[in-house]
Amino acid sequence: MLSIAFVRTIARTRLLPSTLLLALAAAGCGSVQAIQAPTGGSSGSGGSGGTGGSGGTGGSEPASCDGPQRLAEGQDLSQNIAVDDTHVYWTTDGLTRTIERTPKCGGVRETLYEGENFADLAGPLAVDETSVYWVGGLGNGTRGVRSMPKSGGPFTNLATGFQSIGGIAIDADHAYFFSDCGESACVQRVPKAGGSVTTLATEQSNPADLAVDATHVYWIAAPFGGGELLRAPKAGGAAESLTFLQEQVERLALDDQFVYLSAKKNSVDIHIVKVPLGGAPQPTILVTGTHGSPGGIAVDGSHVYFAVGQALDGPHAVYKVPTAGGAPVLLTPTQLSPFALTIDDTFVFFTNNAWQGSVERAPK
Repeated sequence: MLSIAFVRTIARTRLLPSTLLLALAAAGCGSVQAIQAPTGGSSGSGGSGGTGGSGGTGGSEPASCDGPQRLAEGQDLSQNIAVDDTHVYWTTDGLTRTIERTPKCGGVRETLYEGENFADLAGPLAVDETSVYWVGGLGNGTRGVRSMPKSGGPFTNLATGFQSIGGIAIDADHAYFFSDCGESACVQRVPKAGGSVTTLATEQSNPADLAVDATHVYWIAAPFGGGELLRAPKAGGAAESLTFLQEQVERLALDDQFVYLSAKKNSVDIHIVKVPLGGAPQPTILVTGTHGSPGGIAVDGSHVYFAVGQALDGPHAVYKVPTAGGAPVLLTPTQLSPFALTIDDTFVFFTNNAWQGSVERAPK
């Protein structure tokens, strides 16, 4: 049976991959500046908007473009994260569900979206030049894909009517995601301007995370006790298996040569591995033997960046390791519960997913 579920457990224990499983808990606390309360779906398949936040400021330190900085605090279960040229965006999953943003150098925190009820939540998100895209609950017992202007305004329902949904990646024209598809899961896409949903792969078991490059969409399937890396042409065609790991694979990131995976082995050890874009029987291991829960992962031209969350005696911090292999480098002091991360040319941005959590920035 399909298990793309919205479960509360992820927000507390991180046992399930956040890019797929949208939790029914938590919220952004503290004062914020409202942009514009969404008033309803402006196109697509309709739906009602949430409400905005209240005025105030965000981070606990003065705005600065130098060094590490706490960009927002008091964020109950801050989870998914994305950046553009000027701002960092994240979701909260507490007593209310919100999408927040603040300048990357620190400053006023703004609430872009606030769900109207307990089921009206925002999950994984992505941003482009004009809009924020996310998957989540629609407040009526179903799930879907939404977008809204980054400057605030009414949201658009791009795809609706799913019982479960997860993951999101975007390219110039489409948003890609997982949804229920009969007794299994499907990899699908919908035009960012609105339109029909296209199914790219069917009969997937417990998909966890996905990403796209110029030609393909890549995803992880069956992450519980083992993980298979697959891809399919974005234009349509058969899915192909790239590798299989005998461990719980949760996150992936791409560069122009490899797919990088963050996984948990034997329930306690972090593994960071890489696989050529065309596949390989055995992945190359970059990091092993580190205790903790795998969190977000990102890659640039020289390094892989990864979050290590709570588990037994393991560290709670953000690291980097050379893409060619080498010793991991600690980028942050011990954190509360590192969860999702993203990067730009200078910094790593990450969330601490806990009650009274935070959004942080650390130099690369």
